[in-house]
Amino acid sequence: MTLWEALSMAKPVLSTDVGDVRDLLAEHQCGLVANGRDPSELTDLLEQLIDRTGEAAAMARNGRRAAEMLDVRQAAAKHAACYREVLGW
Repeated sequence: MTLWEALSMAKPVLSTDVGDVRDLLAEHQCGLVANGRDPSELTDLLEQLIDRTGEAAAMARNGRRAAEMLDVRQAAAKHAACYREVLGW
């Protein structure tokens, strides 16, 4: 939920590698992922976001679009469309 909230607020995400976070952020190019919980690695990635404002802004925009696709209403509509197609409605 925290990831979705950050994306929906148009913020570039910095996360550790948990669950599907790496795949989601890479697919939508909306954040950076640390391999572990090493504070120096997290610091380095955070400095990248601070120093590369243009890239961070692009990540933020991409994240906002990704959050819209992850919205439960969007997911429900896609599922309904799939069922309609399968049923021939």
